[in-house]
Amino acid sequence: MNQNLRKTQQQIREETIEKVQSAIQFIRENEGDKAPITASKILLYSEVSRTVLYKPHILKLWNEYLWQKRYGNKENKYYEKELKALQIEKESLELKLQKAEARIHKLQEQLEEEKALSKGQSVKIKRLEEENSVLLGHIELLNSKLNARGLL
Repeated sequence: MNQNLRKTQQQIREETIEKVQSAIQFIRENEGDKAPITASKILLYSEVSRTVLYKPHILKLWNEYLWQKRYGNKENKYYEKELKALQIEKESLELKLQKAEARIHKLQEQLEEEKALSKGQSVKIKRLEEENSVLLGHIELLNSKLNARGLL
């Protein structure tokens, strides 16, 4: 039900905007582009009430100066607060990003060190395996000599 009400209100709002815009266009076509747009002229050429003409979304269409005087500062203050909050959030996120990048850099350095250590260890393991093979061969040779002499 609430959605239907909002939808209906939005439709009425759009129709009102169209009526006012067509009245403004009619005035400009008949009186020229420099003709002053007044509330009484719009009332004459549209089917809206005077109170509707002074609602913020309609007033902005036909009298930018009055709209700015009445509502501009409020909107600017609202947007300034929102902008300030977003800037603080941006700074916070940038700080988090810097910390995360520093951590990533540190972890990459540790990874490179571990890779180097691992490479060194694998070379050492290969060398020890070769040495072990030589020693096993030597043991086999000694065992065969002992067997030949009957000592084993």
